[in-house]
Amino acid sequence: MEFIPQIENTPVSGLVTCWVIDTVARELATWLRGHEGVHIAINVPPEVFGRGALEYAAAKARVLDLTSKVVLEITERGVPDKTGRAASKSGHQRGARMAVLPSSERRRLHGILSRTSVNTSRAAAISS
Repeated sequence: MEFIPQIENTPVSGLVTCWVIDTVARELATWLRGHEGVHIAINVPPEVFGRGALEYAAAKARVLDLTSKVVLEITERGVPDKTGRAASKSGHQRGARMAVLPSSERRRLHGILSRTSVNTSRAAAISS
């Protein structure tokens, strides 16, 4: 995972995130549909929120019905911008889940997200 800091805030971060969504869909969609009470977490860089890439990748992979079973983990090194926060609110209305990873910026990020209508919690709390 040493490559992650090198691709953050670059167009490559969106491509990798879409690839992860596609891979999760291909490998786990049937299993997720067949099991109640399970979730999969996908780490998402804040700059990807609100640009349509997440929804496009999920629609293309035919997994929009699994929105409530996917937890989007916001990386600890940034915060979603205004467009990203608006998209988070829209995603919440469709059943999307979001987790804030513990970090030095967690308090600042939580403060920003608390002004929107999204469910925020620690990733560990969701998996327990």
